[in-house]
Amino acid sequence: MRILLGCLMCFVLSASQGLAISGGPFGNGGNVVSVTGIYAGVLVPIPVVISPGPPEVTLTDNSLALFTLKIPQVGLASGTSAVFRNGIFYSGTIQGSADPDSMKVTAIVNSFFQLTVAESSTTTAIFQYNANGQFLNAKVVPDSNPFSGVAARIKGKAALTYTNNAPDPATGITPDPSGDSGGPLQYKIHGFKQSSSTS
Repeated sequence: MRILLGCLMCFVLSASQGLAISGGPFGNGGNVVSVTGIYAGVLVPIPVVISPGPPEVTLTDNSLALFTLKIPQVGLASGTSAVFRNGIFYSGTIQGSADPDSMKVTAIVNSFFQLTVAESSTTTAIFQYNANGQFLNAKVVPDSNPFSGVAARIKGKAALTYTNNAPDPATGITPDPSGDSGGPLQYKIHGFKQSSSTS
């Protein structure tokens, strides 16, 4: 009887191992990461399909954005942005927040460039170029490469809208068309954690 019971137990243990779930803890894909820390990253424009083809024809905007973002334990996240588009450099800030449970990052980008042009000895025209937008569906995720040395990454999408203000209409100067995107442009976020400390 003991031999039969021992054989049945071996079968039960072998079968239970095949049905067991390996790993843990199970939140965030098996890896536990903290949203707090200092991040850096880049916003890369997503190509727009002009013609599905074949061959497929796409158009990629001539722009790129760099950012830093410090996410503290308490208070809003803050950082800097450096946006390049059509030969124009926009400097600015990022304000946001990160949910430690859902790992979702919400952020607003506010960048600008101001150009003053002397029209005559007594008249100047001021052009204000703006690059404003937000992170869309951005999340802090564990790094999938265990050998990279990076604890976490920010992934998702962002949208930036480029506008520029004309100077006084009395000057007869029209806005620079290279400073207007005609609507929001979509970007892919590639961010990584540089440090777990926020000090």
